[in-house]
Amino acid sequence: MKRAFNKIFPIIIMLLVVVSACVAPPKPNSTTSSTSSGTSGTGQSTVQNTTFPYVTIETPYQTPTTQRILVTTLPTTPPAEWVEIYNKTQYFSWNKTAFSFDLKNPPMYIHYSVIPVNVTRNVTIFQHWDAGPGQMTEETIKYEYFSPYSWFEVTVRNKDTGRILIQNGFGNAHGNQYSQETNRTINVINGGILLVELDGNLITAKVDVKVEKTDNIL
Repeated sequence: MKRAFNKIFPIIIMLLVVVSACVAPPKPNSTTSSTSSGTSGTGQSTVQNTTFPYVTIETPYQTPTTQRILVTTLPTTPPAEWVEIYNKTQYFSWNKTAFSFDLKNPPMYIHYSVIPVNVTRNVTIFQHWDAGPGQMTEETIKYEYFSPYSWFEVTVRNKDTGRILIQNGFGNAHGNQYSQETNRTINVINGGILLVELDGNLITAKVDVKVEKTDNIL
């Protein structure tokens, strides 16, 4: 019996050495892994934990099932109420008129429409290429245009200082060459006591002036 044990013992030692060599020892500094169920070949997927040194890991925000939304309604601004303070149709022939107004809440809108004097001119054109030998035809063409002496000018001044705030008009007024537009609106954005001057020649002008009622009209 003892002799049989002595023969088997060396074989057992050799088997233990072979088995211990097949099992690899764990590597140092390995990252601890957590397992979760998945669809990999082994039925589990491994997620490696990572450390983020600059952030704080938090629980995701849980959206409540019901939320109360506060809607703020801004106050609406009432539309501006405009008041006509001047309306006059006048024929100008080297004459001038003026009025003043204390504009506390600009702007002031000055609208004018003018009817200048028209000049008619007949021009006769001789033609001969449609007539026979030694004959000529003639055609008279009538031209109408604004008189170069028709003009209108609006000047807005500061009444206290006399400084011109805005100036505009029609035609060639005192050397100021304005456009040939017969309708125009002037926007006065300066406040204070304003002196509005209307000046013209050989022209009929209809002028109306409006301001906002707030602060301007009692």
